[in-house]
Amino acid sequence: MANGLVNEMDISINYCFCFFIQIGRCLINNNSLTNSSRSLMGRCELEGWCPVENDRDIPNPIRDALNFTIFVKNFIEFPRFKVIRKNIQADASYLKRCNFDAENHTTCPIFRVGTLLDMVEKDREEQQLMLKLGGVIRVKIDWNCNLDKPLNNCLPVYSFGRLDAAYKEQSFSHGFNFR
Repeated sequence: MANGLVNEMDISINYCFCFFIQIGRCLINNNSLTNSSRSLMGRCELEGWCPVENDRDIPNPIRDALNFTIFVKNFIEFPRFKVIRKNIQADASYLKRCNFDAENHTTCPIFRVGTLLDMVEKDREEQQLMLKLGGVIRVKIDWNCNLDKPLNNCLPVYSFGRLDAAYKEQSFSHGFNFR
């Protein structure tokens, strides 16, 4: 987990809100030169979520980590037949409001961390350990379709599983050590 000031980073209008939880304010350096994209440079106070290398002092996950999302882009291609299928087929407005769920949004490529944990690990204590110590989750995308048919007849099917052993059963090499 990272917490503190980020040195001389690119501050686009939404930068501090998109990738981290902003815990303070952004300070724009008015004396700095703009970069090639003409965005301002400065510093933001933020809290991010990533595994730590020191296993002896592991902080608790940040608030709201279960609501973080993971966006998966996937495609299959058969160049000889000029066929390409992508898992992102919806318009942008749908992608802005969808999160995968097994009943209502089965083709949405945006996965909430809490939803993934619920699908791969039923034990709440294990889920908390996965959040704190890391874990390995398989996202399988099946394309079982006739590629000669129209695009809406060829949709990906997602399935999920936990690849690392439960912390209760394992005494060596937990979670994020799988790289």
